[in-house]
Amino acid sequence: MSVGKVPLTLKAIFGEEGLLARSLPYYEYRPGQIQMSEVIAEGLRQKRHVLVEAGTGIGKTLAYLIPAILSRKKVVISTGTKNLQEQLYLKDIPFLEKHLPVKFKATYMKGRNNYLCIRRFDQFRQQGMLFQEDMAHFQRIIRWANRTQTGDRAELSDLPDNSLLWREIASTTETCLGSKCEYFSTRSFTARVKRVASQADIIIVNHHLFFADLAIKGTGQGEVIPPYDVVIFDEAHQLEEIATSYFSIHISNYGVEELIKDVTREWSLAEEVDDTEISRALDQLHRRSEQFFTYFGTAPQRPIFTEKVGLSPQVKYRLNPRNLPEPSMKVLPDLLNSLTLLETLLKGLKKPTEGLRNQADRAALMKQNLTFIMGLNEPGYVYWCEIRNKWVGLGASPIDVSEDMRQNVFRNIETVILTSATLATGGNFQFLKERLGIEDSLELVVPSPFDYEKQAVLYIPRYMPDPRDPRFVEAAAREIENILNKTRGRAFVLFTSYKNLEEVYGRLKHTLRFPLLKQGEASKSALLERFKTSGNAVLFATSSFWQGIDVQGEALSCVIIDKLPFAAPSEPLVEARIDRLKEEGRDPFGEYQIPSAIITLRQGLGRLIRSKKDRGVLSILDTRILTKSYGKMFLENLPRCRITRNLAEIAL
Repeated sequence: MSVGKVPLTLKAIFGEEGLLARSLPYYEYRPGQIQMSEVIAEGLRQKRHVLVEAGTGIGKTLAYLIPAILSRKKVVISTGTKNLQEQLYLKDIPFLEKHLPVKFKATYMKGRNNYLCIRRFDQFRQQGMLFQEDMAHFQRIIRWANRTQTGDRAELSDLPDNSLLWREIASTTETCLGSKCEYFSTRSFTARVKRVASQADIIIVNHHLFFADLAIKGTGQGEVIPPYDVVIFDEAHQLEEIATSYFSIHISNYGVEELIKDVTREWSLAEEVDDTEISRALDQLHRRSEQFFTYFGTAPQRPIFTEKVGLSPQVKYRLNPRNLPEPSMKVLPDLLNSLTLLETLLKGLKKPTEGLRNQADRAALMKQNLTFIMGLNEPGYVYWCEIRNKWVGLGASPIDVSEDMRQNVFRNIETVILTSATLATGGNFQFLKERLGIEDSLELVVPSPFDYEKQAVLYIPRYMPDPRDPRFVEAAAREIENILNKTRGRAFVLFTSYKNLEEVYGRLKHTLRFPLLKQGEASKSALLERFKTSGNAVLFATSSFWQGIDVQGEALSCVIIDKLPFAAPSEPLVEARIDRLKEEGRDPFGEYQIPSAIITLRQGLGRLIRSKKDRGVLSILDTRILTKSYGKMFLENLPRCRITRNLAEIAL
């Protein structure tokens, strides 16, 4: 491509005296950045898939954005975090619109539940019951709804993240009527977003929205994201787990109650109402659902996986014919019959509204999903029960998503680009390619430009019990206290289990003199803000803080990890993947558990050095990294830095 008579090449943009050097005050020429942009441009030209591991500090967003824009193809960029999505749309895109001599349109799509549904909003105004604390919020929402052009809840800055009121009026897949809605062509905000996206060259989404769209397309019931030629997955190390979630089948007691509530709302506003019959069917469905799900809440006599989600403990266990609660199985046929009856009654109305037809289809799908899950007879799936307070969910997840990914993504899209700071293991992409079903690709590993030997030290304590030893937690607490006193706080302490986090935090909360923050005590964004502003805080956290967090400067000068982050073998999906590899005569520890743990560990340690000015201490309290034969594999995949076992050498 050229502008006037001057050829617009990647070197002319990324070079030492190129467009970026002239436009960005603190631009640094990075050979790795231009390498990355060139391999992506080549993939776009050849219509081939591309895998790029780009170490922290490469500048990967511009390295893929610029060739994507210059390709003149319709490109979806999918990110793993909301922060990166906003950075792309609010910072990188405006910069390129101003300085890149090429005109293009970009837009930003969020998940459906971020947008107001006018139909549900009107229904709620007619019949909604409000708690006193919601009255003020609802009055503001009414005024906002009359003037908003986007329907995006982000405009309601004072609305709590977990607002129950918003759930009553937000757009949902289960209640959306699509083109049959009376507001579709005038005030459907989700339809407006899609129309804008259909005119854009670059569409920015997140992984959850991308796979939600893929799932909807799989049912033949339309699409969320308009057609595109190319998808770029940033933070692509998350893809397997997110894809697994969207290729899974779920049902929950809360889902049944939502169905009952939505049917009640729809038929109470319909012209033709058979109160008695439908009301009786809904009452019956409620009773049978309650009976069915209640017995799953009693812990089975088998290994279970427990973790903390938000403020709630979560228990998850694998279902098999031997641990299904007998009382639930007795009521299952009645529950299925109740769903069939509701579907029949709604479809049998003389003048059913589109909303009631939609709910009839929803009841039918719920019956289909429940039948599939309770059948437990599809060998490619693992079946599970999950319990969180009063919420009980049942599900079936594919053990291996490689074939689904191969058919729906890699063979169906012209060019798929995957990038992250942690994609490779052992310097190659074989593990990733096998897990995701990638057959052919251009590949590049670009190391970080940071000098880890000068910027970081890896501290592995000399005297620590094996992590499986009952004395480990006490020793870990003592070691963490010593490290934090050396670093003057300013640390993330990352745990592989919430149990260890609670025990260590309980031992240290009265002895450390630094501001202490604990996952679950506030929202993730609030904890990060407090951490950054404190200057010497210590954050105790688990899995959700291992990735997608960017804290530059001295506020974060130390990352401590309690154990090598092997996935819990009692987690149903992990257990099923291990069993599958054993059945195939393969080595699950070497082929699945170690590579997965290496990527997770690299993500956790990657929180520390975020710029050339950062200095810090990485500490792993698990001495297996030095004493076990597989420990060498972990060390070889970490940034090359000085290793010490002497606490005196880590002072900052």
